[in-house]
Amino acid sequence: MNRTPAEQQLEELLLEQERLEVQAAEEEAEWRAMHARLPVLRLQLQRQEEDGGEWRAMDNRFALAAVMKQRLVAVSTLMRLEAHRLWLRAVVAWVQWEEAQRLAGVAVGEEEAGEEAATAEEEAAAGEESPFHRLGQQMEDILGDGGILKEVFQPGEGPPVPRNASVSIRFSAFLEYCDRPFDTNCNVKHPQMMKLGRDVTLAGLELGLLTMRKGEFSRFLFKPQYAYGEIGCPPFIPSAATVLYEVQVLDFIDSAQVDDFLELSVEEQNDIPLSTLLKVVNTCRSFGNRCFKQSRYYDTKDNYKQAMTLLGNKETENDVEREKINMELLPLYMNLSLSELRLERPHKALKYAIKALEVDPDNTKALYRCGQAYLETHDYKNAQGCLIRAQAKKPFDSDINNLLKKVAICYKDSLDEQKEMYSKMFKGFNHPMKITIIPIPKQQKVTSLNDWHP
Repeated sequence: MNRTPAEQQLEELLLEQERLEVQAAEEEAEWRAMHARLPVLRLQLQRQEEDGGEWRAMDNRFALAAVMKQRLVAVSTLMRLEAHRLWLRAVVAWVQWEEAQRLAGVAVGEEEAGEEAATAEEEAAAGEESPFHRLGQQMEDILGDGGILKEVFQPGEGPPVPRNASVSIRFSAFLEYCDRPFDTNCNVKHPQMMKLGRDVTLAGLELGLLTMRKGEFSRFLFKPQYAYGEIGCPPFIPSAATVLYEVQVLDFIDSAQVDDFLELSVEEQNDIPLSTLLKVVNTCRSFGNRCFKQSRYYDTKDNYKQAMTLLGNKETENDVEREKINMELLPLYMNLSLSELRLERPHKALKYAIKALEVDPDNTKALYRCGQAYLETHDYKNAQGCLIRAQAKKPFDSDINNLLKKVAICYKDSLDEQKEMYSKMFKGFNHPMKITIIPIPKQQKVTSLNDWHP
């Protein structure tokens, strides 16, 4: 007899629960054994500290720390076991629900679906069509089999989304007779990029996205074979459900070339023409720029560093290629420097700004980044020097002038603080020292023992 996916998952979860229970019991036993030594360890530690034996007491401190660590490990395993039990209960409920549905033929979620079924029966009795059926009559069949229907509300511009692209979308998904979406990301300010074929798991949604353009807003009806299938996704989506998706394409990047390039070894990458490498680098930089606009600075840094690494691995054949690579590295260094500043890591920001100056010693933006990084590290003298050099290139740049004023104020405040600190340190040396001279009596001339007296 074929088992359902829920029953297979239930069997796997039961095996995992047995393993976790054994692990939790072993860790709990180990902790209790170590916990029994706690009173002795504490007493030894107290005596050794009273005797001044700091080095001997250190071993006991390490032993106490090991006990605490073992306790944390045991508690962590118990928490994992409890979470696993909760998930197991949910899967058991799912299996029971499937069994009840199979035996009684009842739709999922009687409380929620009861009213929907009643509404559908009333409409059927009155000879009316369902909302999705009426909606589908005015939509376009994009595949020819009726499985995916599309209606465009706002046309987009440019080419359609290519295969294997990374796309950023806003969407809301609805069931029939439901006003509230069962899935949406419209409450997210900056939706993340999703890779087609990897992150977009709904077949109908991926096929629908391939027909859309940047800025387009469309509505799709997906039949079960292009949505959640005959099983559905209980308890939220019933079996054999047609779903409605409202989708807007915010942006997309054709990343297929990047994926193919990264699958190659370093030796194979060196055989690729430089022009192809520069296209891959520009795509990585585009990912980084998008992440930066969304204030995702760690992702920004990773994309820029990936592009920098690809350029660094390229073996150049002549000076012309080396110059082209340096020109591509320059904006990457600048962007990495700014990303590190946003991550509040001025030392790394300074490292990339200095690398940019090695490529172009007179680059005003690189000098400005150095000034920013030096300011954050309280190296006001070097900050002032870099900004003065930048000001000489662009004397009317407001950002440079404002930062230079800020550095001058901070530099003055720093010198005043040092002056005050040193004045307090040498306060006792500001007044002349008073020296008391004790007079020494003249030596007596002793001619006989009778003349001597103390």
